[in-house]
Amino acid sequence: MQVSGTWVYQITPRIQKQLAALIAGNTKQQATALLLQFPGIAEAEISLRGGYQTLPQDSKAIRILVQYTPDQMQMLVSSLIPSEG
Repeated sequence: MQVSGTWVYQITPRIQKQLAALIAGNTKQQATALLLQFPGIAEAEISLRGGYQTLPQDSKAIRILVQYTPDQMQMLVSSLIPSEG
């Protein structure tokens, strides 16, 4: 007997808020590493305006877009306002 299956992860709006809170105030590199530890996330891309390298402290200023493909899930993160530092 052979059994196969597909694992599917869904990032709900609630989880997106939790992830935004997790990465808030981190550098792009730190935030990327944190996101890649989440099950099912294969890639994370973070873009910040104005040359900033740190995400805002306010998680509400962080937008997360999830892109699903047949083989992976990708997180696109952007900052709505410049970080404090």
